[in-house]
Amino acid sequence: FSMAGLLAKTRRGWRTYLPPVSVGLRAVVIGLVVVALSRPQDINERRSTEMEGIDMVLTLDMSGSMAEPDISPTRAEAAKEVVLDFISRRRNDRIGAVVFAENAYTLCPLTLDYSVLSSMIEELQLGVISDKATAIGNAVGVSLNRLRKSDAKSRAIILLTDGTSNSGNISPEQATAFAKTLGVRI
Repeated sequence: FSMAGLLAKTRRGWRTYLPPVSVGLRAVVIGLVVVALSRPQDINERRSTEMEGIDMVLTLDMSGSMAEPDISPTRAEAAKEVVLDFISRRRNDRIGAVVFAENAYTLCPLTLDYSVLSSMIEELQLGVISDKATAIGNAVGVSLNRLRKSDAKSRAIILLTDGTSNSGNISPEQATAFAKTLGVRI
Protein backbone atom coordinates (compact mmCIF):
# COMPACT_ATOMS: atom_id res chain seq x y z
CA PHE A 1 0.00 0.00 0.00
CA SER A 2 1.12 3.56 -0.56
CA MET A 3 1.94 6.01 2.15
CA ALA A 4 0.76 9.58 1.49
CA GLY A 5 2.83 10.92 4.39
CA LEU A 6 6.05 10.18 2.54
CA LEU A 7 4.91 12.29 -0.42
CA ALA A 8 4.14 15.27 1.82
CA LYS A 9 7.71 15.28 3.17
CA THR A 10 9.33 15.43 -0.31
CA ARG A 11 10.43 18.74 -1.83
CA ARG A 12 8.40 20.20 -4.65
CA GLY A 13 10.23 20.84 -7.93
CA TRP A 14 9.98 23.90 -10.23
CA ARG A 15 7.63 22.03 -12.54
CA THR A 16 4.88 22.11 -9.95
CA TYR A 17 4.96 25.94 -9.85
CA LEU A 18 5.25 26.46 -13.64
CA PRO A 19 1.64 25.83 -14.87
CA PRO A 20 0.00 28.67 -12.86
CA VAL A 21 2.82 31.09 -13.80
CA SER A 22 2.58 30.25 -17.52
CA VAL A 23 -1.18 30.93 -17.50
CA GLY A 24 -0.53 34.32 -15.89
CA LEU A 25 2.24 35.17 -18.37
CA ARG A 26 -0.02 34.27 -21.29
CA ALA A 27 -2.72 36.59 -19.96
CA VAL A 28 -0.23 39.46 -19.56
CA VAL A 29 1.16 38.93 -23.09
CA ILE A 30 -2.33 38.87 -24.64
CA GLY A 31 -3.23 42.04 -22.75
CA LEU A 32 -0.11 43.83 -23.99
CA VAL A 33 -0.77 42.73 -27.58
CA VAL A 34 -4.32 44.14 -27.37
CA VAL A 35 -2.99 47.47 -26.05
CA ALA A 36 -0.32 47.60 -28.77
CA LEU A 37 -2.87 46.90 -31.53
CA SER A 38 -5.19 49.63 -30.29
CA ARG A 39 -2.43 52.20 -30.84
CA PRO A 40 -3.04 54.39 -27.79
CA GLN A 41 -2.40 58.07 -28.43
CA ASP A 42 -2.05 61.07 -26.19
CA ILE A 43 -4.68 63.55 -27.35
CA ASN A 44 -3.08 66.34 -25.34
CA GLU A 45 0.17 66.12 -27.27
CA ARG A 46 0.68 69.11 -29.53
CA ARG A 47 2.84 68.89 -32.58
CA SER A 48 3.89 71.98 -34.40
CA THR A 49 4.80 71.59 -38.01
CA GLU A 50 5.92 74.34 -40.26
CA MET A 51 4.46 74.31 -43.70
CA GLU A 52 5.36 76.77 -46.33
CA GLY A 53 2.86 77.59 -49.00
CA ILE A 54 1.53 80.34 -51.16
CA ASP A 55 -1.41 82.55 -50.27
CA MET A 56 -3.48 83.09 -53.38
CA VAL A 57 -6.86 84.44 -54.38
CA LEU A 58 -8.73 83.02 -57.36
CA THR A 59 -10.55 85.94 -58.99
CA LEU A 60 -13.36 84.66 -61.23
CA ASP A 61 -15.23 86.68 -63.83
CA MET A 62 -18.99 86.07 -63.61
CA SER A 63 -20.06 88.70 -66.13
CA GLY A 64 -22.58 88.05 -68.88
CA SER A 65 -19.90 87.35 -71.48
CA MET A 66 -18.90 84.22 -69.54
CA ALA A 67 -22.18 82.62 -70.72
CA GLU A 68 -20.89 82.38 -74.31
CA PRO A 69 -20.88 78.77 -75.56
CA ASP A 70 -17.68 79.08 -77.63
CA ILE A 71 -16.01 76.80 -75.06
CA SER A 72 -18.13 73.78 -74.22
CA PRO A 73 -20.53 74.16 -72.43
CA THR A 74 -19.82 77.81 -71.50
CA ARG A 75 -16.80 79.90 -70.62
CA ALA A 76 -17.89 80.01 -66.97
CA GLU A 77 -18.29 76.23 -66.69
CA ALA A 78 -14.92 75.65 -68.38
CA ALA A 79 -13.28 78.11 -65.97
CA LYS A 80 -14.90 76.36 -62.99
CA GLU A 81 -13.56 72.98 -64.17
CA VAL A 82 -10.03 74.37 -64.50
CA VAL A 83 -10.25 76.04 -61.07
CA LEU A 84 -11.55 72.87 -59.38
CA ASP A 85 -8.72 70.85 -60.93
CA PHE A 86 -6.22 73.49 -59.78
CA ILE A 87 -7.58 73.39 -56.20
CA SER A 88 -7.41 69.60 -56.11
CA ARG A 89 -3.66 69.77 -56.81
CA ARG A 90 -2.85 72.11 -53.91
CA ARG A 91 -1.51 70.84 -50.58
CA ASN A 92 -0.09 73.61 -48.37
CA ASP A 93 -1.42 76.73 -50.06
CA ARG A 94 -4.09 78.95 -48.58
CA ILE A 95 -6.60 79.80 -51.27
CA GLY A 96 -9.42 82.33 -51.32
CA ALA A 97 -11.94 83.26 -53.99
CA VAL A 98 -13.38 86.52 -55.29
CA VAL A 99 -16.15 86.70 -57.88
CA PHE A 100 -16.85 89.77 -59.95
CA ALA A 101 -18.86 91.28 -62.74
CA GLU A 102 -20.09 94.86 -62.34
CA ASN A 103 -19.02 94.62 -58.67
CA ALA A 104 -16.58 92.36 -56.84
CA TYR A 105 -17.41 90.16 -53.84
CA THR A 106 -15.44 87.80 -51.61
CA LEU A 107 -16.73 84.28 -52.12
CA CYS A 108 -14.34 82.63 -49.66
CA PRO A 109 -11.51 84.06 -47.52
CA LEU A 110 -8.09 82.40 -47.48
CA THR A 111 -8.47 78.81 -46.34
CA LEU A 112 -6.82 75.41 -46.29
CA ASP A 113 -10.23 73.70 -46.41
CA TYR A 114 -10.23 72.87 -50.10
CA SER A 115 -13.47 70.88 -49.94
CA VAL A 116 -15.44 73.92 -48.76
CA LEU A 117 -13.83 76.15 -51.36
CA SER A 118 -14.49 73.59 -54.11
CA SER A 119 -18.14 73.21 -53.16
CA MET A 120 -18.61 76.99 -53.17
CA ILE A 121 -17.10 77.24 -56.64
CA GLU A 122 -19.17 74.30 -57.93
CA GLU A 123 -22.35 76.09 -56.84
CA LEU A 124 -21.52 79.35 -58.65
CA GLN A 125 -24.12 80.39 -61.20
CA LEU A 126 -24.05 83.22 -63.71
CA GLY A 127 -26.57 85.97 -63.04
CA VAL A 128 -26.40 85.76 -59.25
CA ILE A 129 -24.55 89.07 -59.20
CA SER A 130 -25.20 91.95 -61.59
CA ASP A 131 -23.53 90.78 -64.81
CA LYS A 132 -23.94 93.80 -67.10
CA ALA A 133 -20.30 94.91 -66.93
CA THR A 134 -16.77 93.78 -66.02
CA ALA A 135 -14.88 95.59 -63.23
CA ILE A 136 -11.45 93.98 -63.32
CA GLY A 137 -9.77 96.76 -61.31
CA ASN A 138 -12.29 96.45 -58.48
CA ALA A 139 -11.91 92.67 -58.50
CA VAL A 140 -8.14 92.94 -58.15
CA GLY A 141 -8.65 95.52 -55.39
CA VAL A 142 -10.92 93.17 -53.40
CA SER A 143 -8.43 90.33 -53.97
CA LEU A 144 -5.58 92.52 -52.72
CA ASN A 145 -7.64 93.31 -49.63
CA ARG A 146 -7.89 89.54 -48.94
CA LEU A 147 -4.07 89.25 -49.19
CA ARG A 148 -3.19 92.48 -47.39
CA LYS A 149 -2.68 90.94 -43.93
CA SER A 150 -1.11 87.74 -45.21
CA ASP A 151 2.34 86.95 -43.83
CA ALA A 152 3.15 84.32 -46.47
CA LYS A 153 6.43 84.69 -48.33
CA SER A 154 4.65 84.42 -51.66
CA ARG A 155 1.27 85.95 -52.49
CA ALA A 156 -0.57 85.84 -55.80
CA ILE A 157 -3.84 86.67 -57.51
CA ILE A 158 -5.02 84.35 -60.26
CA LEU A 159 -7.33 86.35 -62.50
CA LEU A 160 -9.71 84.37 -64.71
CA THR A 161 -11.55 86.64 -67.12
CA ASP A 162 -12.52 86.76 -70.77
CA GLY A 163 -12.97 90.45 -71.31
CA THR A 164 -11.69 93.92 -70.84
CA SER A 165 -12.56 96.15 -67.94
CA ASN A 166 -15.52 98.42 -68.73
CA SER A 167 -16.73 99.31 -65.23
CA GLY A 168 -15.59 100.07 -61.71
CA ASN A 169 -13.93 102.95 -59.92
CA ILE A 170 -10.41 101.41 -59.98
CA SER A 171 -8.69 100.85 -63.29
CA PRO A 172 -6.75 97.62 -63.87
CA GLU A 173 -3.58 99.72 -64.15
CA GLN A 174 -4.15 101.29 -60.72
CA ALA A 175 -4.88 97.88 -59.21
CA THR A 176 -1.67 96.51 -60.75
CA ALA A 177 0.32 99.37 -59.21
CA PHE A 178 -1.24 98.62 -55.79
CA ALA A 179 -0.31 94.95 -56.21
CA LYS A 180 3.30 95.87 -56.99
CA THR A 181 3.59 97.98 -53.85
CA LEU A 182 2.21 95.10 -51.75
CA GLY A 183 4.47 92.55 -53.44
CA VAL A 184 1.57 90.55 -54.86
CA ARG A 185 1.88 88.90 -58.27
CA ILE A 186 -1.06 88.82 -60.65
